[in-house]
Amino acid sequence: MFTKVKFITDEISNFSGSVPGDLEDFKGVDDLEELPEEVVTHLRLLMDVLRHYRSGPLPKTVKMLPHLPAWEGLLGLLKPLEWTVHAYPRIVKIFASKGHEPALQLGAVSILN
Repeated sequence: MFTKVKFITDEISNFSGSVPGDLEDFKGVDDLEELPEEVVTHLRLLMDVLRHYRSGPLPKTVKMLPHLPAWEGLLGLLKPLEWTVHAYPRIVKIFASKGHEPALQLGAVSILN
C-alpha cells in the first residue's frame, strides 16, 4: 500500500532520475508547474497548510523533508517566507531532530534568516 509520502518520493525519483543521488534536474526546478501534476497538487495543499498553521500535528510530508534527496528544492518551492510564525519552530525542530548535517545547515540558514 502506497502512502502519500512514498508516492511523492517515487514521483520525484521518476522525475529526476533513477539514481537517488542524481537530483540535479529537480534542484534546478524553480516552478511548480514543471513537476508532475500529483506532486504539484500535494505541494500546493502543503503550502496552504503551512500558510495557515497555528497548532497541532504537521502533515507527514513535512516530517519527511529532511530525509528526501531533493529537500533543498522542495523547501524552496514551499515558500517559507509565506508560512505562519507558528510553523517555523515546528519545522526547525523537525530539521534539528531528524535531519542530517546539510539539512541542519539549511534549516539554520534558510528558515531562521
